[in-house]
Amino acid sequence: TIEDNELIVSTAEALKKAINADEQTIYVKGQIDLTEEILANYNGTIIGADDTACLNTRTFVVKAADEAFHLSDKTINFKNITIKVPAEDGDFLKTGFVAAGTMNFDHCVLEGQVTLNGGATWTFDDCEFGGADSGAYASFVYAAKKVNFNRCSFSGVDRAAKVYGAGGAIDVEYNNCTFT
Repeated sequence: TIEDNELIVSTAEALKKAINADEQTIYVKGQIDLTEEILANYNGTIIGADDTACLNTRTFVVKAADEAFHLSDKTINFKNITIKVPAEDGDFLKTGFVAAGTMNFDHCVLEGQVTLNGGATWTFDDCEFGGADSGAYASFVYAAKKVNFNRCSFSGVDRAAKVYGAGGAIDVEYNNCTFT
């Protein structure tokens, strides 16, 4: 339930302003097309305010990595929101999330190839993956320390998931997930 005093945004500019103001909880209403990496260094929760809530972008850079590719200590939580990642010709590493700290997704819909490139811990609870182009993966774990998919569904794609241990071993678990 959204209280009267909760911050609700419906434009990229308003979202950027809320993030820069260090708002801990931000509600999104409608589709917001992100053209810049405004989530860098954000630490908080982004929640869909209604069924129209959608973030649409090619790449979510949660922490711009330094030259040594050190990971962020930030945590971002996404709840009840659709995240669309359009196809990117050529560089599959630039679709999805890059150099994140801890990322939690709860009851989210993720459309397109969602690449997890870097990061400490990723948790997906009750999420839906789909809508990736032919030949792409709905979920591509490229480099991360730990990824948990709990009660997630992967559907409508010819390639549901791929795990590639760039930079070392990755601990990935699929718990009670469905693949159709």
